Order: sequence, then structure tokens, then C-alpha cells
Amino acid sequence: MIAAVLLIFDKGNLICLSCFFADIPIAEGKLDDWIALIYDNPKGFALTRTMPGFISAETAIMTDENGQTSFLLWEKWEKQEDFAHYNQQPDRLEDSEFMQQFFACVGGAPKMGFVRQMSM
Repeated sequence: MIAAVLLIFDKGNLICLSCFFADIPIAEGKLDDWIALIYDNPKGFALTRTMPGFISAETAIMTDENGQTSFLLWEKWEKQEDFAHYNQQPDRLEDSEFMQQFFACVGGAPKMGFVRQMSM
């Protein structure tokens, strides 16, 4: 996993952010299930928003030239340790009901990890 640090100044105070990106292919016919799981389920983004260190998330759905639909996620965390703690929550463990539903919607190998942001 590649570590990334984004430095932001907020009212003169330095804030250090860790940025996580995911490109998750969605299995054919599972997009509606995915959206319900991630956006409507209380164990989806509703849980993520409550976690210490979580700052924000941006999401998008993209379909490539081959017809593969993917869910794109960009999350900002105060520290990578906060993200690691979040992933140790019972509903984020591999054998949890939520994660089993998550994996049932995935249609290929996700690409995910902490990224290094570049400025223009």
C-alpha cells in the first residue's frame, strides 16, 4: 500500500490527511444491490461517517468502453491508523453479513489503497 499525505491549511492550522482511493468493479446486474448496500444500509456510509478520523468521501459510478461498471471512491482520513481502526470494526470484518453482501456485488479484483496526491 502506498502512503499519501495531503497537507491542508484550515484557518492557519495545518491539517494532515490520508487519502484512500478505490476502483471496485461491480458484478453484472448488481449495481442496484450495491447502491442499496453502500448508501441506504446503516452499516454502509452511515457507519463510515461516524468513525473517528473520517473526514469526507466522494463517490462516482463509471462504465468503461468494455461495459464494465465500477464504483469509484475517494476517502479522506486524518490518519491511516484511523482507517485501519475502521476496518477492524465488526461490520468490516470479512465474515460479517455486510462484507459478504459487499463481496457478492463485486465483479472483479478491486484496485484500492492510499494514494499520493499531486498538485498542479
